[in-house]
Amino acid sequence: MSLLAIRNLDVRYGAVAAVVGASLEVGQGEVVGILGPNGAGKSTMLAAVAGLVRAVAGSVHLDGRDLGRLGPDRRARSGIVLVVEGRGVLGPMTVAENLELGAYPGGRQARSELAARLEEAYELFPVLRERAAQPAGVLSGGEAAMLVVARGLMSRPRILLLDEPALGLAPRTASDLFARLGELKSAGTTMVIVEQKAADLLAVADRVAVMRGGRIVRTAASSDVNLEDLQQAYLGPSTEADLAINGRKLA
Repeated sequence: MSLLAIRNLDVRYGAVAAVVGASLEVGQGEVVGILGPNGAGKSTMLAAVAGLVRAVAGSVHLDGRDLGRLGPDRRARSGIVLVVEGRGVLGPMTVAENLELGAYPGGRQARSELAARLEEAYELFPVLRERAAQPAGVLSGGEAAMLVVARGLMSRPRILLLDEPALGLAPRTASDLFARLGELKSAGTTMVIVEQKAADLLAVADRVAVMRGGRIVRTAASSDVNLEDLQQAYLGPSTEADLAINGRKLA
């Protein structure tokens, strides 16, 4: 049984179909990347899994449990944590205080448990230890990106959803962030990652799903994706994108 199962998911914004019949399964400890042009429905699908937008059809199951009746707070307590693009740090609060907030979707923690989780975050992102007592608002873009990922991990989620974690980062900083995500993968963290930086994503993902026009048009092992053709696909609108997997173009 898959840890996460998305089945025939439809999401609409008024008359606009944002996600159409999307189905995807994610196994325990697996990292799945979501690729596709802007407007393909990638972020909306993650938001629907987290319960931030309501699906008009289809279902989301976590470890066999249908989450359809659960709002975002109860989904978070069930182990689904979404880290959204745009950073979202609480600037006046310290880095340590931002991290502590992430520990609470599963309920208040004993001080010893909270300290252990903070130590895990600092070991993964050493720069956060150096900045722990500083206001989060003074962090660089790369440091803020690391903070929101670390904050998402503080509740020890069953599955971590990352929506463009490297958005706006310089290439070297983005690669460093993805190196840390690779460490999470090695530790067995289950992740679904939406990202435009395809090369970094393919380096950490086990599989990728390609979205276009709200639909998942293909899934494949990362090793089977033709990166050059994929990058060319971003040059045109989603309705004209051609993606190649194993040399075969998608219509």
